[in-house]
Amino acid sequence: MGKVSESIFDGKKHVIPMADVSHIEKYWYKGEQMTPENLKGYLVIMKQTTWNGELDCYNNNPYLCKEEGEEFLKAWCIYRHELELETIGFEHDIELIPGAMESLGGLKL
Repeated sequence: MGKVSESIFDGKKHVIPMADVSHIEKYWYKGEQMTPENLKGYLVIMKQTTWNGELDCYNNNPYLCKEEGEEFLKAWCIYRHELELETIGFEHDIELIPGAMESLGGLKL
């Protein structure tokens, strides 16, 4: 397993342990078109997050506003890249992967 340089996201409002993150969902208000300009924020689904079928939503997940969510996504991509570097057998620079830098917002690793 790879070594990570940072395993905890320390944002403006949230501190999130990266190892507990299951996945991340983009969040729009119901009824709005799912376009980048209508994106409201991000739902971080943790290992401990539960689904409430009655309310059709998660019970205990962090919600990140758009700005903090984008910072979290950058940190999450770096974390997963460092963690999986050896596992996936990919040792070349991420800049060589088509679309990778655009996905990371031009972030230099």
